[in-house]
Amino acid sequence: MLWLNSGVNKMEFNIRNYFVAPPGHILVFQDAQQEEYRLLAHYGNDKNFLDMVNRGEDIHTGTAALLHGVPYDEVTQDMRNKGKTTNFGLVYGLGNPAFAKALGYDINEDLIKKGTRVLYKNFQPWKIPPYNNTVTLRELLLSVGTITEDELAGIVYFMTPHVQEAITAAADTKKQYFGRFPDIKNFIKEASRVGSTRGYVKTWCDRRRHFKDPKNDGFKAPNAIIQGGCGDIMKLKLHEVNQFLKPYQTKIVNNVHDEIGTLHPMIREEILLIPQINRILCDLPFRVPIGWDIEWGYKWGEKRKFTTIEALMEELHL
Repeated sequence: MLWLNSGVNKMEFNIRNYFVAPPGHILVFQDAQQEEYRLLAHYGNDKNFLDMVNRGEDIHTGTAALLHGVPYDEVTQDMRNKGKTTNFGLVYGLGNPAFAKALGYDINEDLIKKGTRVLYKNFQPWKIPPYNNTVTLRELLLSVGTITEDELAGIVYFMTPHVQEAITAAADTKKQYFGRFPDIKNFIKEASRVGSTRGYVKTWCDRRRHFKDPKNDGFKAPNAIIQGGCGDIMKLKLHEVNQFLKPYQTKIVNNVHDEIGTLHPMIREEILLIPQINRILCDLPFRVPIGWDIEWGYKWGEKRKFTTIEALMEELHL
């Protein structure tokens, strides 16, 4: 294996360190800034969310500030993590048990599903805990009729205080989030409805995402629109940048997730292409801008922050 031949310790192995620019070249990486949540801002068209993005705030920090009711610059790392989890969980359509796990609660999601699957067949969600705190476990079991041992275990587990606390926290966080961003809720609800009734949704490039079981898979529609849109952005920008670079020595050499890597000869005219490529990447038709962070280096695994083209030219002695 390559790491053995190089003398690199297996535990320290980083494949990115093997992507090395040849002599006289540098690698440049341009990475889309939180594009999923910027597309969420575009589709949701929610004033609070749009304002947060247009102020140039980190989306997860801004969400945490609104959720916790604190100034942006007083958000702690734990608060930001909760904001990120909330943005992630609601875009991906997580149910309360999965969302509670994402928030850090140690619960058995599979066991909960075995119980709630039975309960939701017999009751409307608001008639069972945590939304209805008056009903007892005995009353629930008397009402569901014949069930399997696994289903019984699931219902009993679902009713334990620890699980109820977790589900309540997830539900309360969702309520708080949608209270701050009501039009995000409207987008998620409408996209899910369309996915369930029509059987597919479209990305901004009119690419369709079909669902095998629309009735049960409709909750996936918001994520399909957003993640599919991110895929459209990358394909479009790879094509546009490739076309732009045809007369030059600089070429695209890598693409991972939402990052594009280019290889530039250390020639003044080729280095000056960096901000031009960035302008091409940023040219998108949405309500909020999608910026692209720039980093550079001689190895993919040892990137440096790009500040200005003048500073880079000076460092490269061009």
